[in-house]
Amino acid sequence: MSKYVFLYKIWNSDDRDCVKYVESNPSGTIGLHGACFSCGFDREDFDYDDIVTLLTRKDFELIFHYNSEIKRLKDCDDCENRKQLQELIKPVLDKLNSEGNRMLFEKVVEEEMEAIQYEFSLTDDEIIDIFDRYCQDYQDRAIVSNIYESVKVCGYEYAYACGYIQDHTERYFDFEKLGYDLLDNEDYYELPDGQVVRYNY
Repeated sequence: MSKYVFLYKIWNSDDRDCVKYVESNPSGTIGLHGACFSCGFDREDFDYDDIVTLLTRKDFELIFHYNSEIKRLKDCDDCENRKQLQELIKPVLDKLNSEGNRMLFEKVVEEEMEAIQYEFSLTDDEIIDIFDRYCQDYQDRAIVSNIYESVKVCGYEYAYACGYIQDHTERYFDFEKLGYDLLDNEDYYELPDGQVVRYNY
């Protein structure tokens, strides 16, 4: 499984996917990743002045150059050029894997925890628990899809979203049982107060 490290956060953004990650040791092009997305990384979609990051403008230009050259070599058996490109991008990857970037990411995580805590009126212990239980490297607001007030409500929302029931059959359906079944999946987690977190994976 790939390991992901923090690349940047879009400054003062309410967008769910404002925090971007990259593979810590990519074998091909460097793309953007998050709990809800995975895509290419192009200069046209990027504004350095709008982000929080450890990297310099020059570092990002190096990433764009690397991606362009790697794409050109994609169908070529050119091991020497590929090796040279990997050496070229190594200092940038070393920065992203550094203690300095980890410390910056810790500050970003605190901001992201506060955003979710405010949105769902969570306690400090609850938001820490939610982030600790998430099984991937991402640690931002996008990891939470929704928080339901109870197991029964979780089952109800899931059943309707999946089209399992119609209005005239609702009274025969055990939403609480479905909710407890969902808790067997890592996508769902019940907080001590009975609320249910639905994660994005």
